[in-house]
Amino acid sequence: GGTKPVFRLYPKGQLALGDSVNLSVIIGHNSGLKITPIGVPGNPPGRWNNSLGTNTLEDLTIGNDNNAFGTNALRRSIGSFHTIAIGTGSVSNATHVEDVVSIGTDNLIGVDSSSRLTAIGSYSQFKATRTIGNTSLGFASIYGGTTGPWTGSYNTASGYQSANNITTSSSNTASGYAALFSQTTGNSWGGNNTAVGSLSGYSTNNDYGLFLGNSAGFYSNEANAFYLHT
Repeated sequence: GGTKPVFRLYPKGQLALGDSVNLSVIIGHNSGLKITPIGVPGNPPGRWNNSLGTNTLEDLTIGNDNNAFGTNALRRSIGSFHTIAIGTGSVSNATHVEDVVSIGTDNLIGVDSSSRLTAIGSYSQFKATRTIGNTSLGFASIYGGTTGPWTGSYNTASGYQSANNITTSSSNTASGYAALFSQTTGNSWGGNNTAVGSLSGYSTNNDYGLFLGNSAGFYSNEANAFYLHT
């Protein structure tokens, strides 16, 4: 019934701070609170996890190779693997994710059962739920449209608010401020657009468009469109 030591050093190089266990470094109030101690039968522990900040990795039990830094980062993760979350609220509600890199405030805040995602910039992929293979760079890139589900996959977006409203549309490439801004679901083929340049493909919610140059095809909403703005 005694209190837990604040600092513990275990064999094999394990450094434990607060509730840290199993070859991990855990620092912060409620950080790593539920990680199973070594040697508990029938409940394999999470290992090689590192966290810094209040509530980081709070619910983690069996996940491995996770790094969480910032209040509530990876807070609800139970069995996530190979994930890096840096920033307040980053990946905070996910229970199971794999191979995710998130840097920024409230990135991927609603994602779950997803893998191979990269989100850099605050509110990047903010509404994403179950998805795979998205890469976003920039504030509110692939933020997510008003109405879900937010399951669009294999999208690549770079630039402030690029591909901002995607919900289910997939396999799009948007580079530049607000490129493919209005794309949500796409049409019968569900996306597959490429837009390079600020505001390029801004209005389209169709498929297989190619927009090259600033504001190229700004008003277009047709399939198989090609616009070049020099």
